Amino acid sequence: SYGTNEQILAEVGDEVVTQRTVAQVIQAQMRNQQMAPQVVEMMLPQVVNQIVGELATAYEAKRLGLSVTDQEIVQTIQTLMPHLFQGGEFTGREAYQATLAQMNSTIPEFERKVRQNILLEKLQRIAFDGIVIPPAEVDAELKKKSEKVQLSVVKFDAEEIKKTLKPSVDELKAF
Repeated sequence: SYGTNEQILAEVGDEVVTQRTVAQVIQAQMRNQQMAPQVVEMMLPQVVNQIVGELATAYEAKRLGLSVTDQEIVQTIQTLMPHLFQGGEFTGREAYQATLAQMNSTIPEFERKVRQNILLEKLQRIAFDGIVIPPAEVDAELKKKSEKVQLSVVKFDAEEIKKTLKPSVDELKAF
């Protein structure tokens, strides 16, 4: 569904990064004052790498069996664009399209991006949940580090003991 005049910059699984995709990201960042026009050329490679990284992560999330339901997409859009849901009711496709057109996007592009972001969030949650250390393990480690060792030290003079020891020849051979 990509136009023949769109140059593909990268492919990740069945997704592609086009010049248009990169331009949309840069325009959004400039609109949100996250990027100054003077640095666009310098930031271009980083933007492409960021997009490719996000697509690769979403691809891995799908490969691991993670998915996004249509309901999750609707809930996310309600959070991002509450003005489209007056009184909890969707105001209509036309208003949705008009909002996205102002962002230089289409419904399929936007919803694909929302789906990708939800996948990324799910994968991040799994990664961070994997870092949680069970309380029993924390307790065991604390106990191990706080245990004290009882040590008795006996001081003696080796020369004095040598004087009192008179081993026999047999004892020396056995030793």
